[in-house]
Order: sequence, then structure tokens, then C-alpha cells
Amino acid sequence: MKYKIRILQIAREDIAEIYLYIATDSPNLALATTEKIIDKIDTLAELPLIGKIVPDKELSKQKYRMLIIDSY
Repeated sequence: MKYKIRILQIAREDIAEIYLYIATDSPNLALATTEKIIDKIDTLAELPLIGKIVPDKELSKQKYRMLIIDSY
């Protein structure tokens, strides 16, 4: 069963900012990183429990999940 994944506007803006930050040094790495982020988000449609529940109490009540892509 596939779930519907909704990416909030603030998350889209964060991804764009990540791209712009990395692109100052390496446009290719920026593209690869943002694609990796989006691919991981897409994985949630089939595996919704792969992420860690966020530490914020209100968001965790709504079952928001957090995915760690790479460490920076």
C-alpha cells in the first residue's frame, strides 16, 4: 500500500536553501544531495515507518518522522 506524502512548503524551502548552500562550492554535489533527499522522502510512501519520530511532542502526536540523509 502506498501512502500519500505531503512535503510542506517550509520543507521545500529548506531543500532549496540546502541546494543553494552546497552549490556555492559544487553544483553537482548540490544536485546529488537534493536528489538524495527527495528520493528518501519518496521512500516514505512505501515505508512510512523508516524515519525516526521527531522529538517535538506536538509533531510526534501527529506521527511526523525525521529522516537523516547525511551528516554535515
